[in-house]
Amino acid sequence: MEHFRFLLMQALAMPAPLPVPAVPDNPMLMMMATFISQVKVNGFVAWLIQKMKESQSPALSWISKNTPWVTRFVALAGASFTAIGIHWTFTGSTLMVTGLSLATIIPTVYNVAQNYLFQHAWWKVAFAGPIVAPAAVPAKPAA
Repeated sequence: MEHFRFLLMQALAMPAPLPVPAVPDNPMLMMMATFISQVKVNGFVAWLIQKMKESQSPALSWISKNTPWVTRFVALAGASFTAIGIHWTFTGSTLMVTGLSLATIIPTVYNVAQNYLFQHAWWKVAFAGPIVAPAAVPAKPAA
């Protein structure tokens, strides 16, 4: 498990490989870059939530392994922030939000759900313990 965590940390620290020269009109390239970006961002958020749960800090006593609903709420907030952060842009020191309409809100809701599921998958793979099957109960012999 530690080996996987080490590989996860290395993957999150590496820049996304892009071919040189990058062609901005290539839809496959844009899809790959978006996927790599989402995998890295959501892996980081899952790691951050896990570290918050493991923290002994009194400021983070409200989130732990015994508070699943709080964890889900924090994950949903993280998914919302990552969806917003990926799809809004900064120009210099100015936040640029353009085209805010129903046609853009619906995909954002979809992206929030997608990010939440990515975070959950990362957490299951990286931090959840192994799934142990319950022991089989022997059947009672017929009388």
